Amino acid sequence: MKYICENKRFKTDITKGFEHRPGIGHLGSVTDKPLYEDDHSLFLEHVVDKINGNHCYWFMWYDQHGKSLLPASAVMDEQDILAVIKNLSSIKF
Repeated sequence: MKYICENKRFKTDITKGFEHRPGIGHLGSVTDKPLYEDDHSLFLEHVVDKINGNHCYWFMWYDQHGKSLLPASAVMDEQDILAVIKNLSSIKF
C-alpha cells in the first residue's frame, strides 16, 4: 500500500501525522483513521509545497490498495480547513 499522492507542485508530507494504515512505514494522515471509508477511503493529509516548502493540507481519496483516485487536488491552509469544518457543521439533516 502506498498512500502517497504527488503532483507537479505538491506532495503528501510523509514526515507528519499518522500512518494511513498500520505498518505502511510512513506518515501523512492528519487523523489516525480515515474520515470516511467504504470501498474507498477519504483522508485529510499533510501536504508540502515542493516549490516553497510551505505546509498545507488536501483531502485525498484512495482505493483499497492505497492508490490515489483523484487527478486534481484542492490544497488548503489551516483557515481553509476551519471554513470547511464550519460549513459542514451547519448542515441540517
